[in-house]
Amino acid sequence: MNAATPSSACLALVKRFEGFRAEPLALGDGRWLLGHGHVSNAAPAQLIGETEAEFLLKEDLEEVCQVLRGAVPNGLTQNQFDALASFGFSIGVEALERSDVLALVSEGRIGEAAAALETWRVSGASGSLAAVLVRRREAEKAMLLADETIAPAASVLLRPTREAPAEPGAPTPLPPPQPQKSDVLGLAALGVLGLLLIAMGVTGADDDNGVAYLVFAAPGAVGVAMSVYYLLKKTVEAV
Repeated sequence: MNAATPSSACLALVKRFEGFRAEPLALGDGRWLLGHGHVSNAAPAQLIGETEAEFLLKEDLEEVCQVLRGAVPNGLTQNQFDALASFGFSIGVEALERSDVLALVSEGRIGEAAAALETWRVSGASGSLAAVLVRRREAEKAMLLADETIAPAASVLLRPTREAPAEPGAPTPLPPPQPQKSDVLGLAALGVLGLLLIAMGVTGADDDNGVAYLVFAAPGAVGVAMSVYYLLKKTVEAV
């Protein structure tokens, strides 16, 4: 089922990490922070209650929801929509629109989008990892992947390695070329044929004054040498 509005689970997640502020807090740019992460241009005349704070939160989330509806024409599940709504509220609408996370989701690459979520954990104010952002991204990632069907894989067959952080804008490295099974079998067959020719040349060398050696053994030696060379080359390229 495609979702178009945040659920109560989304509201609960945002409230958990935004906290609640009944008394407005003056920000450095002249605006005021109150409720569940709501920013007001004017100072409120009185303290804010939970009901009004939730109303303002829903209004603030609507701008994020509009971006999600436009960016993902095929729609999102409720869990996916909720996770991205929380994420968009956290980083801001403009950042969401140009984020790698939204671009990957719009292409249906949910697993990669979930991994990209983890890169949005650095505080813009301090430039360092913020514990609350780490925990928030973990919660959003779990929600984003909640509807994904994951096939089990034994660790001995799918042993993970640490992913190296990519430089901004760097292209994704291509995996090293792997030798094709048919190529390996063909080269092995060439080597076996070469050995047979050498054996035939050596066996008949005494009977015809070396003619058989030249006819069979020499091409056989070339075949063996080519087989060994190209098999070693493919092995080195695959490492």
